[in-house]
Amino acid sequence: MNLSKSKNVIIAVLVFLLGMAIVGVTARQENIAQKQRKVVKAQLHLNSATASLKKDLQEAATATEVLEAVAHATNGSTAELYKTMKSTYEKTKNIYSLHIAPKGVVTSVYPPVKDKMGKIDFLHDQETKEVSVYSRNKNVTIIRGPFALQEGGQGIAIQNPVFLHNKFWGFTVALIKTNDLFNDSLSSLEDSGYYYNLYKSHVNESSFEKMASSHHKLYHPVVAYFRVGASSWKLEVEKADANVISKEVMLIIILGTLLAIVISVMLYMILSYLKSQKELTRLVNVDYLTNVYNRHGFDSHSSELLKDHPEGVYTGLLIDVDNFKSVNDLYGHAIGDETLKHLAGMLKLYFGHHAIYGRNGGDEFSALIKNMNEEEVTVFLNKFVHRPFSFEYQGKEYKYSISIGYAIYPTQAKDLSELMRKADMALYSVKLRGKHGLSLYEEDMVYEGRTSLGFNLKDLSINLPGAFFIYQHDSGKLLFVNKALVDLLEYDSEADFMKAVHGNTKGLVVSEEYEQARNEVKAQLARNKKNGMYSLDYHVETHKTHRKIKVHTLSHMVHNEYFGKISYVILEELPE
Repeated sequence: MNLSKSKNVIIAVLVFLLGMAIVGVTARQENIAQKQRKVVKAQLHLNSATASLKKDLQEAATATEVLEAVAHATNGSTAELYKTMKSTYEKTKNIYSLHIAPKGVVTSVYPPVKDKMGKIDFLHDQETKEVSVYSRNKNVTIIRGPFALQEGGQGIAIQNPVFLHNKFWGFTVALIKTNDLFNDSLSSLEDSGYYYNLYKSHVNESSFEKMASSHHKLYHPVVAYFRVGASSWKLEVEKADANVISKEVMLIIILGTLLAIVISVMLYMILSYLKSQKELTRLVNVDYLTNVYNRHGFDSHSSELLKDHPEGVYTGLLIDVDNFKSVNDLYGHAIGDETLKHLAGMLKLYFGHHAIYGRNGGDEFSALIKNMNEEEVTVFLNKFVHRPFSFEYQGKEYKYSISIGYAIYPTQAKDLSELMRKADMALYSVKLRGKHGLSLYEEDMVYEGRTSLGFNLKDLSINLPGAFFIYQHDSGKLLFVNKALVDLLEYDSEADFMKAVHGNTKGLVVSEEYEQARNEVKAQLARNKKNGMYSLDYHVETHKTHRKIKVHTLSHMVHNEYFGKISYVILEELPE
């Protein structure tokens, strides 16, 4: 194998390795992004399940407090307490039975058919003594269990100490069958494709005991804690497929590998086909569309000039076409290409032998002007940027404008890389001020990656996985909605949606919940002043079927220099 062929093989292999590195990074980033999206959704389900569990436990605890209040009102009359037990039992969900235990001994149970425990003396029974004495001495509600029920299954008891005239009277107790308690809250997690573990702490201890589980291993769950009485609860939730490589990621790996192979093979064939160094040099250094230097050609020739004549004064320029994407969108890529070729021709005509110039890619061009001081080059460039730019194509005239950022060597930069980076910062400054202008680099300019200027909300609208909208916080004016939200609310188009809701969040939320939602936002933002995060549950109405859908939103309020306070909102449908 000759030397030339060996180089071609090495180049092809390096390109393949680089392609595989890019594939690996892309696949990893996509995998991380998918996991993050799963975590966000898991957090929403976790919050919902935690709120439901806490509500059910609190309802049972409230039942014991109702009995305590009756005991206070009737001086501990067991007859009145029994009447209250009956009405409270019928009104409260998930309670298996209610007990009253004067002096710690169970005397009454409702319903009586569920009196399987007998006359337990909580303060002396071996299994209940320790926690009951703690509850009495500390005057705190405790949750005992889980323990086996005589008729089968597991139960927990919410035990509330009652004091009359500052003396211990006894306990009011609500017994809950754990299957009844956990079924609604936790089965919805499984139905939605989530694994979970639920734990309860022992009284006055930091250790936890597992109360319920989906019986699957959790690797990186989201976790929530809450307290009822003297007991802490912990709920862990994780998406069932959280650690499974998705089809999308596998597709990236497979297609990326195939593409890397194809590109490497094609590159090898192209390099092998080139017969002379002159042809190869031209392909490497000249832009195929505009016939001026490409980025590599510009960098190499400019670097060589600075290396050979470091004592000279040079001006580095970055030039691009204003609103070039709009040119392509409005007139087509053929006109876009003609625009680039015309600008390249203007650079040749106007700069001539005074500069080295080339196309970096897209609509961006670079230039290095020789032997002009700051004042001279400013006058020169000011005339150039404000001259009319137009060309004819197929009998029609097309106009465009340009923006230029520039920096001076050696006063503002010590090498070509720094010179062009500062020219880029200056160009970015022009863009921020409204385009079609000229700017010299200044020391207080801050660099920001200009790739963000090419980003548009269409990309966001198409690719964001779920309903999403942006609104002006104070006025409620909708600034952006994505297709997923339009589809969820059964509209044919974004225009129909915006017309129906009058372009405002007030038309999005059902009218009877709007003011409550606004007040809740104010309250949450008052508590979360630093991070601007808030979340809401409310109903929205579909357009065609007029269904009221319950949704959960996660929002982030930030300050925008054009719109003031705006909120970014992710919306998820919840089961009723």
